[in-house]
Amino acid sequence: MPSVETLFINGHILTQNFRNPTASQLGLRGKKIVAVGTDLSMYRAQATQIIDLDGAVLTPGFMDVHTHFPEGGQQLLSVDLRAAFSKSEFIQILADAARTTPIDRWITGGHWDQQQFPDKAMPSKEWLDQAAPDHIVFVNRHDGHSAVANSKALQLAGITAGTPDVPGGVIVKDKHSNPTGLLKDAAMNLVYRLQPPESEEHKRQYLNAAMDEALKQGITSINDMSVDFDRLRWYEGLAKAGELRVRIRVYTPFLRWPDLKRELEKGIYQDEWFQVGGLKGFSDGSLGSSTALMFDDFNNEPGNCGLIDRDFEDLTKVREILWDADAHNIQVAIHAIGDKANRLVLDLFAELYESRGKR
Repeated sequence: MPSVETLFINGHILTQNFRNPTASQLGLRGKKIVAVGTDLSMYRAQATQIIDLDGAVLTPGFMDVHTHFPEGGQQLLSVDLRAAFSKSEFIQILADAARTTPIDRWITGGHWDQQQFPDKAMPSKEWLDQAAPDHIVFVNRHDGHSAVANSKALQLAGITAGTPDVPGGVIVKDKHSNPTGLLKDAAMNLVYRLQPPESEEHKRQYLNAAMDEALKQGITSINDMSVDFDRLRWYEGLAKAGELRVRIRVYTPFLRWPDLKRELEKGIYQDEWFQVGGLKGFSDGSLGSSTALMFDDFNNEPGNCGLIDRDFEDLTKVREILWDADAHNIQVAIHAIGDKANRLVLDLFAELYESRGKR
């Protein structure tokens, strides 16, 4: 019987096999688990490395099925407003960041949550202007469906009282029609598209920070959602070079299915570390940003029942993409938060199932 290269002993091993849910020993040969049980002495050789778990729990690696992976790494290395529980703390954290950020670099990051503030007030450009008057500042809410810009960022984007909302997005304005700095969903792109591209060095830093954090938490595989084609090719290159330490599956933008289909036909390098998972679409926004598509108005915002995302503005096109992607065995993941959005998406999936049957 061939020996194992590594043998874990004295552990509480969770096998995920309901017939034999636990074990105390596990043997590896190369990258493969070849034996699990209570006595694997028959696999032991003089060269076998023995790792005594001393009663510790050993589990398969976790998979995080919904991440924005390098952005998560960037968040770890940028302004973190999750610790802001008031307006003053929000401003102080940004002011501290401004003191150490070169004037020509944007201040980004965020992950703030106004629900933590005593009055639950949304941040405004005035907060950011007070904290960092000389920088361009654009910091997102923790759900990623709204962000607040300071006056410099609004000026750069040309957003004024006369700027109309964009399809699938909202430019929040005060009673005098002046922009407050808060941008929701697709309106965020008015500023995001102007952000200087990150250097290769910074992109590597963000990805490595994300991989380090994932592995520290026992996460060995992730789905990276809404990946553009530049990032897809970047991941492809990293996979070829053997530089990925977490298994990554990517989902590309829903409306760009024709582009993904062409790329797949031309050939995309895929291996155990990098794979194309499918398409990611949006039907609406989020509850915290008051953009989830609802049947009824939000209680605190009469007249607002959310919005339909631009991915879903043309249902004829949505059906075409869904049906064609399904015909090519491509999985489609659709963001749906509001009750009306969920009804819409579930009805489409039911229609697809009825026309195609079981897979």
